[in-house]
Amino acid sequence: MFLLNSCVETTAFLGPAVTAGSTGNIYQAGLNYGMNKTVLSTTGKYPIEHLTNILNKTKETVELAKKYKKETVELAKNYKTETVELAKNYKTETVELAKSYKKEHTNNILEKKNNLEAEFIAIVKKNIIDQRYLTEMQQEEKVR
Repeated sequence: MFLLNSCVETTAFLGPAVTAGSTGNIYQAGLNYGMNKTVLSTTGKYPIEHLTNILNKTKETVELAKKYKKETVELAKNYKTETVELAKNYKTETVELAKSYKKEHTNNILEKKNNLEAEFIAIVKKNIIDQRYLTEMQQEEKVR
């Protein structure tokens, strides 16, 4: 049981021991062991666990960025579609309003024209009648 209690710390020293054995560089092995212990005491995780967490967080961040980009593109497309539809509706409504105004305005002008013509005809008729009356009066005076 005693051998299994400190199993993790023993394996943490195994890497630097293999490095020292294979390269013969005791300084590099000591530095490697010291760095492993520093990472463990700082983060509470072994270097490989810490590195795995960093990579997972990076992967999650990249996935979130892709999702955000996709959603942003979709929102931009929807916004563009809505803007185009609003512009089309505005154009259609403006054209219809202009046609309506033109029709109404034309009708008003035609009505005024007809009224003026009727007024003119009435004046001309009155003048003709007045002229006939004057002519008749003059002829009667000549006869008398």
